[in-house]
Amino acid sequence: MRPLLFLASLCCTAACVISRPEFLEPKWGDAPPPVPSEITEITWDLRTCRTTCAYDRVTLRRGATSWRKFLTAKREDSAFTATVDSAAFAALAAELVRRRFFRGRDGDGAHVPLATRSLVISAATLCRRRAASIDLPGSTSIVGPQPYTAIDSVIHTIAWTRCCWID
Repeated sequence: MRPLLFLASLCCTAACVISRPEFLEPKWGDAPPPVPSEITEITWDLRTCRTTCAYDRVTLRRGATSWRKFLTAKREDSAFTATVDSAAFAALAAELVRRRFFRGRDGDGAHVPLATRSLVISAATLCRRRAASIDLPGSTSIVGPQPYTAIDSVIHTIAWTRCCWID
C-alpha cells in the first residue's frame, strides 16, 4: 500500500513540476530606474540582413561568465566566452541609467521588421527586465542619448576566448 501511495504522490508532484509555467519577468512599465548596482545582465542582439540574416548576440553578466555568439541564418558560426571586469560592468550599468535606458515605451525587444540592421538591447535586475528595439542609427523607443555606443565599446574591449558550447 505504501509503495503505491508513494508512486502516486511522485507522479502528481512530477505533473505539477512539468506543467508549471515559466516565470516571466514583468515589464519595466512606470517603475523607477534601478540603481546601477542592481543591474545583473545586459544583452545585445544585432541583426544584419542582406540575402540572409547574420546575428551578433552578446550577454554580459555581473559576476559570471559572459558569452558572445555569431549566427548566420540561425546556424551558429562561432561562440566565445569572457569574464567582464566588475568595474567595467558597473560603469556600463551606470551609463545605461544615465542615458535613460529605463524610460520610454516598454517593448518586447523584437527586431524591427524588414530593417537591414536592427538592434535589441535589454538590461535586467534580479526581478525585472527592460528591452528596447533600436532601428539604427536612431531610435524612437529610448528617450535621450542612445546606449548602444557604450555597450559596443565595452564589447570590443573584452578579451573573448573561443569556446565550443554556450549555456
